[in-house]
Amino acid sequence: MMTKDWWDDQDSLPLKYSFGFLSTATGRRSVLRKATDITNTSTVMPIGQLQGDNALTVDVRCVDIVGVYSSLAETLSVGAPNYKDVANLVGDAVAAIDVNEVDAGSVVDATSTLSSAASLLNYVFDSKDGGSTTSGPGDDQISAAEGLREDLVMMMSSIVGVVGDNEGMESSAATMETLTSSSPGTIGDAAQVMLLGQVSQLADASCDMGEISSSASASQITR
Repeated sequence: MMTKDWWDDQDSLPLKYSFGFLSTATGRRSVLRKATDITNTSTVMPIGQLQGDNALTVDVRCVDIVGVYSSLAETLSVGAPNYKDVANLVGDAVAAIDVNEVDAGSVVDATSTLSSAASLLNYVFDSKDGGSTTSGPGDDQISAAEGLREDLVMMMSSIVGVVGDNEGMESSAATMETLTSSSPGTIGDAAQVMLLGQVSQLADASCDMGEISSSASASQITR
């Protein structure tokens, strides 16, 4: 995707660029990188649609100073790893994040990584439930995925407390949805309580910050 040739009224500059993807778990946009003046990004992508050639729709939004935006989307193919590699991949992602160092400015980066990790766990859960045409995961791989999901929920408990803007709130909510979208019945009681607390925190943050309405976000930016 090309992040160039966008223009806007002089009074609405500077333009910033936000990268995201259409979540296969929730059907809504998840933020990969919050809006900055940097026109490119590098990140770990979540798995694409298992029943659709691993298709994943990614997009870039060009946002002006008042928050209106224009967007450009593209469909990629992002394949799934071997089941036996999932635990190590998620473990590496978790180890790369120190929740004590996450602040309002790095919430999107942290939650984007956790969302991609959660999509790997969902791959295991969905395959167990018959969502894959290949041989399913073993009991040990399912158990490891369930334990890792609880680790991610615990990490989110620390992260939602420092959400400071709408992008952080959007990314946190999308990650929580991804965490609970597959095999929710196997989430432990303690993790469920933590998730309810996180929802309450995000609701409070939403009231404090307010959000730009869909109609207000109708783009005035052109390419």
